[in-house]
Amino acid sequence: MSRPSIVVKISGKLVEDTGSLQGLVGVLRELINEYRVAIVVGGGRLARKYVSFLGSLQAPKSLMDIAGIEASRFYARVLALALGSTAPVPRSYEEFLTQLATGVNPIVAGGFQPGQSTTAVAALIAEAMRAERLVIATVVDGVFDRDPAKHPDAKLFPRLSITEALRVIESSTEPGRYELLEPYAASILQRSGTRVYIVNGRHPERVLEAARGGEPIGTLLTPD
Repeated sequence: MSRPSIVVKISGKLVEDTGSLQGLVGVLRELINEYRVAIVVGGGRLARKYVSFLGSLQAPKSLMDIAGIEASRFYARVLALALGSTAPVPRSYEEFLTQLATGVNPIVAGGFQPGQSTTAVAALIAEAMRAERLVIATVVDGVFDRDPAKHPDAKLFPRLSITEALRVIESSTEPGRYELLEPYAASILQRSGTRVYIVNGRHPERVLEAARGGEPIGTLLTPD
């Protein structure tokens, strides 16, 4: 009997924090023993630093995207090595599918091509795997009505539809800051029916509970 599949998306900021990374590595090892797991890794501050630098040189946005993807690949490779995997980081959707077919638990960078968000990659992978859940491990507790870093009274939504979440994030006083969801990723999640848990990855136990389908502190997104 085949094991159920899950996808875990990890913010690059969590990879940069080795304390958080150590906790996540332990959780991911547990999950790999229970599920078929694919992991998608963002580029964090490294990506933003060099995207900003190229922007200051007026580089084309597609080249800025490539810099961000390469940063994500480096972080994905670091995580792979921490998990004891020597499998290469897939450089395309087709390479990901090949790894999946050979039984590898793929560790993927947040972007196969320019213009593609990390969440969109995670959504595509969840769809391909028919994943039961997509867990987004980030550095906030979930989706808020306002940026919680600037507004201590911001309200956490424990559950939203994907359409509601997209509306909240787009209408936030700090648009684009959460980097949790964008229209293309939302459309993939809608058509595949994937349930999404958004949790704070600095608390690895929340990632573990969400991946197992529990109810950790965070936000559950459901298809409309």
